Amino acid sequence: MDLDLLNTKSAYEFALWMTDLRADEFTMEYIVNCNRDFDVFWNTIKDRTIDIDVNDIKIVAFHVLGSLDNCSEIKEYGLHNLQYVLSENTVLNRLLKENGIEFDIANRIMVCDNVKYNIDYDHYKNLRFKNKMDKQLESIAHRIYYDFCVNGFLVCDDVKRYGTDIHERPEFLQTLLEISQNGIDVDCYWRNNHTSYIVTFFAYIDQIHKFQFNLEDNNFEYTEDELWTIKRWMLSLAIDRAYDELNEEYLYIRDNMYIPPEQIIKIEELE
Repeated sequence: MDLDLLNTKSAYEFALWMTDLRADEFTMEYIVNCNRDFDVFWNTIKDRTIDIDVNDIKIVAFHVLGSLDNCSEIKEYGLHNLQYVLSENTVLNRLLKENGIEFDIANRIMVCDNVKYNIDYDHYKNLRFKNKMDKQLESIAHRIYYDFCVNGFLVCDDVKRYGTDIHERPEFLQTLLEISQNGIDVDCYWRNNHTSYIVTFFAYIDQIHKFQFNLEDNNFEYTEDELWTIKRWMLSLAIDRAYDELNEEYLYIRDNMYIPPEQIIKIEELE
């Protein structure tokens, strides 16, 4: 069974499957007996989930983008993190280089209009006093070395209202606008020539950041207690979505992982 929160129906079906309850039994237990108190409900039914292996559950999410190549790159190589995109022969990296912007990810250097800039995030994070340029470079460094993982939406009913125009161009371009006119030019070109897409995919728990499940330890292996925490997390979100009480929720893939093409469910234009 997939944890699919893209609509209320699939979320409700997951909740029924996970609790092994019929619809009428679920309503009686959750609504009537537990008064919609999830903590009480979980303590009542958690033993029903004892045989469920969360490692086998596919967690469905979607990624939104403005594409210049009709997602050909994603279809062939999958969804990769920002460090990969800025290092390899990708559409974004080629366009940036054509406009005088290059990144040396390993050495934490950005070259813009033939000027080298330090983009070591730890350097800027620890500065006591920062001028305007320091703050701009810190923002770029933060995206590349701290907030660079593949991510998507578990739930978002209107991505166009997300706030940063992710459906029009790579969000990363927003960080370059105040550094260089060429950054502005790339941003404008992408906006004017893109096609918006929704890429629906699935991930397994070992591909997902542990903080996603409210777990602090980021060791690769999961303890038994952590697996119970993940079950609780899954059911809680499914019930919230089933009752239309979840408006937006994100998914974060581990920094060193990506979504391969075989885990992409479908790619469709965003209307």
